[in-house]
Amino acid sequence: MTSGGGACEGQTYYDQSMQELVNAGFLSVIPKSPGGGGYCYYNYGAGNSIGAIIVTTPGIF
Repeated sequence: MTSGGGACEGQTYYDQSMQELVNAGFLSVIPKSPGGGGYCYYNYGAGNSIGAIIVTTPGIF
C-alpha cells in the first residue's frame, strides 16, 4: 500500500496491519464490520502528524 492509500477488510494489507496491532496487544482481534468490508485502514506514512487511521463508518471511504 502506498502512503495515504487505504486498505479495507478482506484485503491483505488491512489484515496484515490489523494483525500487527493484535500481536502488539493493542487489539484483541482483527476488527470486522457487521456487514463486511466496511472497515478500512489508511497509512499516511512516517513524518505525517496523522500517521494512520482506521475508518469504521461505511460510506466515508
